[in-house]
Amino acid sequence: MNRHRIIVVVLLSVLSIAAHTVTRTVALDGSQQYTSIQTAVSAASPGDTVLVYPGRYLERVLIQTNGISLVSLETVTGNPAYIDSTIIESGLTYPCIWVDENIRNVKLRGLSVTNSRTGILLADNSTSSITNCSLFGNKSSYGGGKSVWMHYHPKWSSDI
Repeated sequence: MNRHRIIVVVLLSVLSIAAHTVTRTVALDGSQQYTSIQTAVSAASPGDTVLVYPGRYLERVLIQTNGISLVSLETVTGNPAYIDSTIIESGLTYPCIWVDENIRNVKLRGLSVTNSRTGILLADNSTSSITNCSLFGNKSSYGGGKSVWMHYHPKWSSDI
């Protein structure tokens, strides 16, 4: 396990320097920069990566920054076991991951999203790529796993 950590840290350091971006790491046990996904996401700038270590994160994540990546170790190692072991849940009250209106180029990868009211919600005019994510056990009247909001414009009513 320590060998994997060293490889991940070296790989992320090289990638961060090459792309002039920051990788913000999150782990519940306090071994990384952050213990909360939301705190790391809130600190992120466009182009940054929030790398989430395995654990069950009981929180909701609101993304309000363009061009960030929210990923698990599956992204850097290719090991699909990290998908099942990196879990975000919000307790059936809120969406687990909410990409705010007009937020573009968000990348979500290698996460399990469960026990929420809509797992991943993409608000008006937002764009995201969702890769290798597992969505299960989410409940909502408008899309338990994922939901894309589309604003209704009355001027378009004749086209419907």
